[in-house]
Amino acid sequence: MPDPLGPLSTGILAEAERRWDLLTAADPSLRRAVDLQRGLIGRSVQLFETIRTTGVRAWPFNLDVGRLRSKLERGVPLLRDESWTLPVGPLTDALLDFCRMLEVSGAGASAAHISQAIDSKRLDAGSLLNASLARADCDIRDGAIQLGLAPDLLWLTAELAVSPYAYFLQRSLAASLPPDVLSTWDRGDCPFCGSWPALAERLVDRRVLRCSLCAAAWPAHSGCIYCHEHGDAFSSAAIDRARPERLLETCGACGGYLKALVSDRPLDFPLAAVEDLATGDLDAAAAARGFRRPALRKLLSAQTPRPS
Repeated sequence: MPDPLGPLSTGILAEAERRWDLLTAADPSLRRAVDLQRGLIGRSVQLFETIRTTGVRAWPFNLDVGRLRSKLERGVPLLRDESWTLPVGPLTDALLDFCRMLEVSGAGASAAHISQAIDSKRLDAGSLLNASLARADCDIRDGAIQLGLAPDLLWLTAELAVSPYAYFLQRSLAASLPPDVLSTWDRGDCPFCGSWPALAERLVDRRVLRCSLCAAAWPAHSGCIYCHEHGDAFSSAAIDRARPERLLETCGACGGYLKALVSDRPLDFPLAAVEDLATGDLDAAAAARGFRRPALRKLLSAQTPRPS
């Protein structure tokens, strides 16, 4: 049996490179975005390997299966309301690297200001990273405004830095849980971290959702993942008839949308991010029709740290 905390498959990384080459060949205007994503994912993989090989505890919480099952039955993601100790040093180094990559790729002074706020201690990196893992988007955005930083960019850079650690936790925990534990979870947000999925995967025998943060996969109920609409207000259709494997799921009841891909293999980390970029035209089509991604579900503890 493969080691759940072993290195990323070379086949997965090779597939990412193949998809990037196909993307730029089909649309040369995407080269800059692909080059940026290649750099960001390369740094994410490096961070994951650092976390995996430097003695970070795979799952630093109480692993009582009954307790974890009870959390899911109450609609609480497994990472929520736990006392973790982030490997702040490696994550902060990566956070600053991501700021520099974004700075030279178009974010300019806005990314530089985040780096400067961290270097000057005006922004506490540990609090920011903890808030990101807790999915405390409002706290991060409020803190950004107070510090004169770009809220969306601060959210993005923190998410980039914390994502490999969230994947590390999810991967190790998933290997320790009985297969049926996730069966009670019928929500659209991730049962591990509470994020919305990047996309839905329509595999041969099932439809699964793939988390945008920790790369978890979980079974999807039918209909809208946000409001459970099953009627005529929910639809799933290919925008381009020449590419029927790329679908856009839209809901007239709540106004939400989700991209879906017919696939013959799971889109594990980092392939989901690559496909998210590759299907940017579906995001544009959804926006043109008035659909959007809803805000994260609010389920925060009183102890959720605010970035300061």
